[in-house]
Formats: sequence, structure tokens, C-alpha cells
Amino acid sequence: MQYNFSIIIPHYNIPQLLMRCISSIPQQNDIQVLVVDDCSNSDSVAKLKEMESQFPWIQFIYQNKNLGGGAARNKGLSLATGKYILFIDADDYFNYCIRDVFQQYKDSDNDIIFFNAISIDSDLYTQTYRCSHINKIFELYKKDPAKAEFQMRYAYGEPWGKLIRRDFIEEHDIRFEETKIHNDTQFSYMAGYYAKKIAVDMRALNCITSREGSVSKQISNDRLETRVQVFAKQFQFLHQNHIEYLDDRIFLTFDYCEQNHLKDEEQACYKIAEEFGLSKSILQKKHRRIKLKRKIKSLKKRLSKIKKII
Repeated sequence: MQYNFSIIIPHYNIPQLLMRCISSIPQQNDIQVLVVDDCSNSDSVAKLKEMESQFPWIQFIYQNKNLGGGAARNKGLSLATGKYILFIDADDYFNYCIRDVFQQYKDSDNDIIFFNAISIDSDLYTQTYRCSHINKIFELYKKDPAKAEFQMRYAYGEPWGKLIRRDFIEEHDIRFEETKIHNDTQFSYMAGYYAKKIAVDMRALNCITSREGSVSKQISNDRLETRVQVFAKQFQFLHQNHIEYLDDRIFLTFDYCEQNHLKDEEQACYKIAEEFGLSKSILQKKHRRIKLKRKIKSLKKRLSKIKKII
């Protein structure tokens, strides 16, 4: 069957949240839904098997090894046949506008359509700020479209919130890295770099949730090093293509090392960055600028509070 849209959902041990996710997807003949399970435990798999009978129009794929979200998305890409690809995490869900979006863009010829998002606590359904960086880009778009477009291409590192033409992905062989964290960064900046025709839609397509136990909240030495490697690699790719951009998230690792007195780990991370053309002196110089900006921002907030009191 020829699909207009393929939705790829990586899943690992959260079947109850996956149920919420797939319940937000309209059942239409032109939509292919691929749930790629990343070798969940037996209890979770049993629940997925139950869901297969409840949602016969959804394709469930079971990985025999736990390889992470990047590998799961790559598996989904290998099986997708839709004109457009749409990613969503199993603990998130689509807002109701998804129906109008599908209708509006089924005949589009854009390489990428970027959407805004909202974020909530997964249990309390109260507002969070997990996607505030995305919201700021869309606010910027109202004032300075060119600057915002640059950020959408290179700072909007998440795969969700984007309709991406599948032929475009295949043409440039764009895939996810299979790292523990930030496995979506390479896919996003390469798509941003190669995209010739893009569109911006101000609607919040996804509801992004925050919850304890998610991959993004886990910290370890190898994850610190992976973050540096991913963003240093991004810097190298863009620099080689005459685009000067260094994602500030690389400095989260160095902040953490400083705060926790991890001198050896900090030096190991500097060595990794140097392999991709980022010297220790350059990183330290940029880091000082960021710290100064933070202090100025904090000072402005304090002054603003004092003025309100006065």
C-alpha cells in the first residue's frame, strides 16, 4: 500500500505510555505506523502483543538486542514507505491538530516542515519547560525568520516535530547515530544542512512529556563523553561545510565536571573534542563567554524583581 505518512515510534518498557501515544494517532488508510520495540522485558512485550490485536493497523517490530533509540529509528526508516516520515517518542503524544496537518501536507513537496511543540509533566499534566528552546525559536521566527531558520536547521536537534520527505532522507543517506544519548543530533543537523525547501508551521504538533527515569535524565561518565563527541562532531561537519556553529549543550558536560570536581573526566572530554578540531583553548574561551552571559541574565532578573518591589 502507498502511504502518505509513516510514523516511527521507538519503544522500551513503557507500554502504558505507548498506548497513550498511539491513541493520539488517527486511523487513516494513508498512514503507516511502525512501533519498534528495543528489546523490552517479557512483561512489556506481553502487553505489546495484546496491543497488536487491539491495533491491527499498527506494525510492531521487535529488536532482539537493546541498542537504543537511534537503532530503533533506523530500523523504522528501513521499513517505512510513506512519502513523509514523522517521528514521535513513545512517552509523548500528538495534539489534535495532527488531523489537519495530515490533510494540509499530504501533497507537499517540502523537504522538511518544522512544527512547534508544548510540554507537560507525564503524570501531573502540568506545564513544563522541556521544549522551551523550541518555543523560543518559533517566537524568534515572528521577528527574524532568517535567524530562526538557521536555528531550526542546526539547533532544533530533536527528530520529533518535523515532517521529513522520505526520498530526501534516502537521497542523502541520513541516519541516526546509535549512541546512548543525543543519537538524534546527527540526523537533525544533516537534514537541516541538506534541506533545500522547508516550511514553518506555528502549530504545536507534539506534546512532549517530562518524567523520572527517562534517558535524558541519566548521567554517567560515558554519557558525558558521548555528549562532547556528538556536538564536537557536529561542529566539525558544519565547519567543513563553511557553517560556523557550536551547540552550547556541549558545555553542559564541562559544567557538570566542574561542579562535581571531575578533573580527569574533564580532561578526557577535552581530548575527545580535540579529535574533531575543537581545541581546549577555544572551548574554554567560549565557555567563559557563556558563563558571563548567564551572570548578566541572572543579574537582569534580580534587577527586574527589585524594580517591581520598589
